[in-house]
Amino acid sequence: FACRCGGGGGQEAGEKREQAFLWKALQGNEPFTNSQIVTVMFLSNFIGVAFSRSLHFQFYVWYFHSLPYLLWSTRFPDVVKILMFFLVEACWNPWEGETSTVPSSMLLTGLHAVLLVGLFDGLRVVHPKHLVKED
Repeated sequence: FACRCGGGGGQEAGEKREQAFLWKALQGNEPFTNSQIVTVMFLSNFIGVAFSRSLHFQFYVWYFHSLPYLLWSTRFPDVVKILMFFLVEACWNPWEGETSTVPSSMLLTGLHAVLLVGLFDGLRVVHPKHLVKED
């Protein structure tokens, strides 16, 4: 899982190092980093909420604090990340009585789907042979 903070050599080089490190960790040669562990935990929890049959307000509490981390793990522009965060909040608090509405539920499902696609793209694992420059 790629960390979005690159060290020396720019962000892209940092991402490639992190992706190569994950590949080694998956093979059992390297321990997982703290960011990899947190990413797996937050992503697993989010997938559980996104694919649940019904949504209850306590589900929002389960993943609300991980949303910024997950959103900033995508390659979306910052404006889109902030907009998605506030739209998810609006979906969970429709201000029309005590229950959600059909439009808020549809929007929330769509936002979850977009975030999952963004996470799949942003957190993809790259095999080390794709990280080596060919001369």
